[in-house]
Amino acid sequence: NRLLDMDSNEREFKELIEGMGFGYDGQVLIPPYRTDIMNPIDIVEEVAIKHGYQNFEPRIPRVPTIAKPHPLIEYSEKIANLICGFGFQEVIGMVLTNEVDLFDRMRVKRKPVAKTENPINENYNVCRSWLLPSLMRVLKQNRNRAYPQRIFEIGDVVIPDKNEETGIRMERRLAVCHSDTTVDYSELASILDSLLRNLGFECKLLGKDHPSFIKSRSAEIIVEGKKIGMIGELHPEVLENWNLEKPVVGFEIDVTYL
Repeated sequence: NRLLDMDSNEREFKELIEGMGFGYDGQVLIPPYRTDIMNPIDIVEEVAIKHGYQNFEPRIPRVPTIAKPHPLIEYSEKIANLICGFGFQEVIGMVLTNEVDLFDRMRVKRKPVAKTENPINENYNVCRSWLLPSLMRVLKQNRNRAYPQRIFEIGDVVIPDKNEETGIRMERRLAVCHSDTTVDYSELASILDSLLRNLGFECKLLGKDHPSFIKSRSAEIIVEGKKIGMIGELHPEVLENWNLEKPVVGFEIDVTYL
């Protein structure tokens, strides 16, 4: 009753559990063919199914606190609204990916990443450590759609960290891409500058080459003396690796720092 917020008595419980093919004599008797029942919470789920999810009445939880949005979620929504105001469309990618997409197609040397054990699909066997490859995949999947394509994602990445108890740390990132017949690095830099100013920050762009970007057409994004990301025009080899015919400019920043 406590877990499901129900008020059923023992007789009603007996009817519910027997209706799911179980026995009851003061304890739940599990049929030998129900090998999926491994934990008491599985019995709770069976009762909920028999009762009917649609029959549960919404109630305010009896807890001594008041729920409120997580500050990072609110901040992310604020950023998303600002980016949408610049004419970009939000996409949501999967945290799981593969090292070919994450590194090889982006012309980046492979680095340690969080890997899954016994993956069902080799295309989804590691956790992403940055967002731009996810946006490149979206552009690839929509390369036959109308242009310009202006997309962004605010999402989590997983970074290996031996100092953390779990061996990894989560970071919230923002990545933005613009693809068209002609794209302007300066225009995207202006959008980045306007975004950060609206958030109360000033940024500097420090010229820095990166394997994923065209030489001399990329820069580190510096806020309050700290690097928070990169911006640049994607390298032709990267575009070829993703089967893209139109140029792409993009940037990625660490929202957690902001």
